[in-house]
Amino acid sequence: MLFFPKGVMNGEVVDPSKLSQDFVEPNRVVSNTSHYQWANDTFDQRVNLESGTHINVINKTVAARLQISNSADPIVGRGGGTPNANLHQIKLDRGLQEVGDGDIRAEWVAEDPELVMICYSMQYYMPGQTVVNDLFSPASGVLTGTFRVRFQSAIQIDGNNILGTGPLGIENSIAGIRGTGFAHTSLGVSGTTIQYLEAGAHFATVVANLGRPDKTITGVDATTNNLAALYDYFRDKDGKSFKGFVIGNRNLIVMRFARGGLLGG
Repeated sequence: MLFFPKGVMNGEVVDPSKLSQDFVEPNRVVSNTSHYQWANDTFDQRVNLESGTHINVINKTVAARLQISNSADPIVGRGGGTPNANLHQIKLDRGLQEVGDGDIRAEWVAEDPELVMICYSMQYYMPGQTVVNDLFSPASGVLTGTFRVRFQSAIQIDGNNILGTGPLGIENSIAGIRGTGFAHTSLGVSGTTIQYLEAGAHFATVVANLGRPDKTITGVDATTNNLAALYDYFRDKDGKSFKGFVIGNRNLIVMRFARGGLLGG
């Protein structure tokens, strides 16, 4: 709904048809304004004309240092040292759960339908492949090889997980878990989504999960030979501790633009 007249360029021959557009277009714009382009007391209260007053921004940030150094691994609750109290410990295969128990959740009430842009970034760390292998290998040693847990994350809006906003894929079967998450030691993850939301109460947050592992098996118990049975063992059984699988620094930004006209408001 903005108009910038072009006028006649230096040295240009005046074209009546082209010049008339500088009058037709502003007339069209002015004739189609609504309450989304106007505010009470705008000319008396100059603050309403300041840059950015038509945009609402919510910024949620939590600092959670991993305390890494050149001579030491991150301090994450596994091994020595005292971990940062703001680290978020992720559980294995408990589904997508809210990061930090909601410490970067944004909540708002929109008076008008809105175009909303939501961005997040955060640090993920797990304590190394050797630790993962030890966690998942049964004491009998029947199963050996490399196990890979899969970190998953996404933006959640009003309880709906938005696919494409983090390392998250859909699993079709026990054997179809490749590509459903990030399977290595550390990751700086970010995601963005743009959505139209109706007027009313809304919230946005970030969710995360440790997906079930794949298995490169060099030995399988011949009596079971069943990935589903193995999977039952993997799920925190026998006191297996998943401390150290954490999310550190994290940030969520919500930018709200009132766009009632585009939504029929």
